[in-house]
Amino acid sequence: MEALFEKRTDVREIALAKLVNAAAQYYCYRFIDEHSTDILKALRTAIALPNSDREHQLACQLLQLGAVTCPAEWKEYYQDLSTLLQKSIDSSTAYEHKAGSMRAYGLITFLWGETENTVEAVTYLSELLQEPREDDDEGSPKNLYYVTVLNTWSFLVTTLDNDYIIDQLLPEMISEIVEYTTSCDPEIKIAAFKALALLVEVVHDTEGESYSPQYFNGYFDVPALITTLRDLATGNARVVAKKHKNRYKGLEPVLNTLEEGTSLSEKITLKNQKFTFSTWYEATQLARFREILGVGFQHHFTHN
Repeated sequence: MEALFEKRTDVREIALAKLVNAAAQYYCYRFIDEHSTDILKALRTAIALPNSDREHQLACQLLQLGAVTCPAEWKEYYQDLSTLLQKSIDSSTAYEHKAGSMRAYGLITFLWGETENTVEAVTYLSELLQEPREDDDEGSPKNLYYVTVLNTWSFLVTTLDNDYIIDQLLPEMISEIVEYTTSCDPEIKIAAFKALALLVEVVHDTEGESYSPQYFNGYFDVPALITTLRDLATGNARVVAKKHKNRYKGLEPVLNTLEEGTSLSEKITLKNQKFTFSTWYEATQLARFREILGVGFQHHFTHN
């Protein structure tokens, strides 16, 4: 514990890294639980006043792992932590810091926020997505930050009811999401298409058998977008660079959702048990928790 409050940045980084590794593999949940007050104090300092990029990233990681696996009493600090993370997103000039804080902000809102907190968070993220922007170099910290904003937005949308999404969120944001699908960066493009699939799935759930992609005619050029999606998903050589073909193969379920309203079906096997995730809501949440837990995902999934 003492190492978390050392003056030397490298010592604090080593302590944080060990806790992150142990927490991901479910080895130190009792330790975190017993020392939750001091650990939370150290994390808040590292996020608000980091002395290095690594310290900030590790602090955000440990906050997320702790939120998923351990102390329930952290929930009472939700408002304070949410404000702290949002301030970090808004004030930092380093896109790596902004992305790390964004991931933690989205997760604690998902786990601890009330409905009004989630609506506020989604509104905030929507405003960030609506800000004027230009693509940076593929894979740049700036582009990866926008991937994080899109993924966090989608993650939180999975907690909202369909009526709110149809009546308020979709009319405001679907054209913006489609605009992100035109990005030159594959990761931004993929994140945007998956966010779009989430919205389309809600429309299908509401419309039922009467669903048609023409529902979206007032929002974007439906035939053009379907053509683009098909080219990407099938690896059309005239559209897709060879090095990106494998990355776009996962867009076929998005195409099926937009054209037919069908959901995806993702299956995973854990300890000889098979689990099927049959909606974009489930797949979006699954992807986020896989990202957080990393190598410890299997253990956490089967025990929590």
